[in-house]
Amino acid sequence: MKKKFLIPFLCIGVMLTGCGNSSSRDGAASADTSKTAEAIEETTENKISKEEQMPAEIIPDKIGVLSDARMNFQGISRLYSYYVPSDFHAEEKLPLMITLHGQGFGAVQQLKDSQFDILAETEKFVMIAPNCVTIDAEGNLASEGLTFFDLPDVGAANRRWNIKNAIHDMNGVDDIAYISALIDLFADRYNIDTDRVYVSGLSNGALMSIRLSVELSDKIAGIGAVAGTLPYDYMKNKISSPMKIVLIQGDADPTVPIEGYTGYSPSIWEAAKWYNEQFNVAEDAVKTELPQTVEGDTTKVVKYEWPEKSGSQVVLYVIEGGGHTWPGGTQYFPEARIGKLSMHYSASKLIWDELKNFHK
Repeated sequence: MKKKFLIPFLCIGVMLTGCGNSSSRDGAASADTSKTAEAIEETTENKISKEEQMPAEIIPDKIGVLSDARMNFQGISRLYSYYVPSDFHAEEKLPLMITLHGQGFGAVQQLKDSQFDILAETEKFVMIAPNCVTIDAEGNLASEGLTFFDLPDVGAANRRWNIKNAIHDMNGVDDIAYISALIDLFADRYNIDTDRVYVSGLSNGALMSIRLSVELSDKIAGIGAVAGTLPYDYMKNKISSPMKIVLIQGDADPTVPIEGYTGYSPSIWEAAKWYNEQFNVAEDAVKTELPQTVEGDTTKVVKYEWPEKSGSQVVLYVIEGGGHTWPGGTQYFPEARIGKLSMHYSASKLIWDELKNFHK
């Protein structure tokens, strides 16, 4: 049975929101987010100029180090983190993974949960973790990676990706064009494989990933959406390019219910069905119960895999007993607020293993 749709869903407010805090992860790959003066400065007004698209000199201390940079986009200096593997060679085309934080949070927590920068080193891909735009109480727009812990007076709804639906429009911030510009920049600077560009995200970041799968399918080969949903608004569109869709959803998620929201989004099963219809797949999924790997973790992971057809495929992982969390990540709020964290498998590794061989 679907739950009645309430505007506070998808992490609007501290009690419901998920996906991060303002503290950096410990370890050699941790970012110093205070060193914005050392960030690489990029400039663009809705698109990067031809002159600025010229290859930039590769800075040695930015290879193999989690770093911060900025892009001036729509008049906003937008902060993002990125990681390029230590054995990067300009002549080798590497895939790109963009990972998007949840509402009210920033790239620091997304990397704390996903550890995509560490995975980028071992699996050899380039990683970007952008920050969304924040609208303060006076209506000023900024992108500093600040969370509701940093700005408690600013509602979480004003710190999120512009998923452009009936709830909010984020003052016209064009996150589709921004992500597209980041892809173009890294294609130029690091010679990424533009046929292997992937996007992942948690909660509001998952919704943005889903929106990108619909509206930027010409540039994206696959997505991994964790604790997100497919709004009915998006289902009016058609996906124009082959793509792999990986959905990961807890069946005890109190923020994004697996059964969907009446009038806003269908169940995760209907979402998977819609994607399969886009790819002309009518067959049933193959169900596989994955073994539990962590003693004392009562959650279970069940995989549903539909057939691949014409370069497209849908895979769904249901976390039985799982909440509004990134599997393998952190229990960033108490279980009573966001549900249980599953530690049997890393969502990052599941997503990467599913996507890495898919290309345009």
